[in-house]
Amino acid sequence: MLDYENIRHVEIEISSHCNANCPLCPRNLFGYNYNTGYVTKNLSLSEIKTIFPKKFLNKLEYFTLEGNYGDPLMNPELLDIIKYFDIPCEISTNASLQTASFWKTLASLNVKVYFALDGLKDTHSIYRQNTSYDKIIKNAKIFIDAGGNAVWKMIKFKHNEHQINDCKNLSHQLGFKNFLLIDHGRDKGPVFNKDGDFVRTIGDFEGATSLQHYLDIIEKGDMLIEDIWDKPKKDLDCESIKKQSIYVTSEGEVYPCCYMGFNPRKYGKGRWHQPVNKQIMNIIGPNNALHNTLKECIEWFNNIPMCWNKKSFEEGRLIVCDASCGK
Repeated sequence: MLDYENIRHVEIEISSHCNANCPLCPRNLFGYNYNTGYVTKNLSLSEIKTIFPKKFLNKLEYFTLEGNYGDPLMNPELLDIIKYFDIPCEISTNASLQTASFWKTLASLNVKVYFALDGLKDTHSIYRQNTSYDKIIKNAKIFIDAGGNAVWKMIKFKHNEHQINDCKNLSHQLGFKNFLLIDHGRDKGPVFNKDGDFVRTIGDFEGATSLQHYLDIIEKGDMLIEDIWDKPKKDLDCESIKKQSIYVTSEGEVYPCCYMGFNPRKYGKGRWHQPVNKQIMNIIGPNNALHNTLKECIEWFNNIPMCWNKKSFEEGRLIVCDASCGK
């Protein structure tokens, strides 16, 4: 599937810590402080050097700092990690952290930063809970004024769709190089606070608004394949193969992509990840790059394409591949 010598890009979750509390994020249960199976950890610079020796870095075109659970800015060694790679870098962040000095230094490096700004001041924090719109705009201005390459990244919701053009215009006024609108369907659900109190719904959501309803689903843990996916799509166009890319978690585990990178040994009892992870567990091999070489960690990737020829999910066609790269 992917030869070690041909890897040209790596996506790394250098931190699974996060200051935000976005209700549709997999690190919580619709905003409620419920650990869905991840470990909060920063990848240290020392661990980065163990996983990615300089000889390996020489063949990379660029790298991305992003993750399923955390924000890269939560890692105190972020700047040193970027300097160690010394190649073009892309970062996705809620950008409501750090000092002016940090943002000026970041701008001096070969970095493109995607600022998560989901609307204007009155709508942004409806989804991006525990982040400050004013702080993000301030940080963006410092970064841009220092020569940084900034992208305004906006997720479309029902509550902010009327502001798309205003956000796009403001991004140009402030000096953002690009405006990226995300419209991928993850746009509705209940919202609870960290204590489990119901706050609101997002989008056209008509489901249960009782936290206990969702806790019961998780604890019961009996979701079936047919509960989450109807039938396989016709074709698969693997992004990992196209980009010649791998994904590394904050625990040092290696996967073809972030979609498969929800730790299948721990994550997602109940909800749709339960049957997904059962499938992955049938093919996964040793994949922790802190205990094995990176080359050894991707050997099990060769088991994946064999699953694509299966006619049904029950026979072993991977749901995660079908959902993320099926056409």
